[in-house]
Amino acid sequence: MLKTRLTLLTAAVLLPFTLIGTAAAGQVSQAQAKLFQVQLQLARSGDPNGEYYVGEMYQDGLGTPRDLHKAHQWYERAAHKGNPEAQLRLENWNTILQTITTEKQAKAAAAREAIQTQAAARARIEAKAKAEALAKKRAAAALAERRAQAAAAARKLARERAAAQAEARAQAVAMRKRKFAADKARAEAEARKRTQALAAAKVHAEQAAAAHAAKAAPAKTPPPKAPSHTHGFSTNPCKGPTAKFLSTCSG
Repeated sequence: MLKTRLTLLTAAVLLPFTLIGTAAAGQVSQAQAKLFQVQLQLARSGDPNGEYYVGEMYQDGLGTPRDLHKAHQWYERAAHKGNPEAQLRLENWNTILQTITTEKQAKAAAAREAIQTQAAARARIEAKAKAEALAKKRAAAALAERRAQAAAAARKLARERAAAQAEARAQAVAMRKRKFAADKARAEAEARKRTQALAAAKVHAEQAAAAHAAKAAPAKTPPPKAPSHTHGFSTNPCKGPTAKFLSTCSG
């Protein structure tokens, strides 16, 4: 009687764990393992309720790895001793197996779907990483292209500046040459003018000196002519003996 009460008490304690379902199948926790050992001891002592619960724990994989063959054996022991739950499990065993198979298939499908989802997620991540890498590569290429274009533009500008400076220097040299030639031409023209002016002044001075000398020199008188003893007609009446009688010769 005491043993039966102990079995019922243990079953009441273990009942919540039997309701966990197959979600925890294959996962053996330390607490469930201890409960399984307690229930197994009861089952080995011949308690039909313990035998039923051991079969159920084997069926659901609670506290021990799932083993349907052992679960069926413990259900048979409990059913032979009149356990109604064990008898019901045996009557519905094919349905239970089908349900477990369906659950396994659903879990397998869920696992495959999870794997596919993970693979798709990894593929998306990889695609995103590749796209980002490609975008970075394109951005780097575009930046390099812009830098190359900027460098080419800078070189072109430097060449244009150098050409402009060279042209400006050439124009400055040509301008200096033209100015030098113009200054030289003006200097030569002024020198010629001065030379001509000096020559003209010299000529003028010589002419003035000659004129001055000519004015300053005494006038040369012609030698007196011998008086003519003839009283013929003179071409100059003022030089004749009758000149003093002429009014035109006075003075």
